[in-house]
Amino acid sequence: MLMLETVERVKKSKLNELRSKGLIPAVCYNAKNETISIAVNSRDFQ
Repeated sequence: MLMLETVERVKKSKLNELRSKGLIPAVCYNAKNETISIAVNSRDFQ
C-alpha cells in the first residue's frame, strides 16, 4: 500500500500548470464509480 500526499484538484486548473509546480494530475474512482480529480506530489514517486 502506498501513502501519497494528495491535493484536491480544481477542474479549472490546467494540467501543464500542475506539472510545472511539481504535481502529477491523477483521477481516482470511489466505490460508487464517481471520479475524484487529485494532484499527487511528484517527489513521492522518486
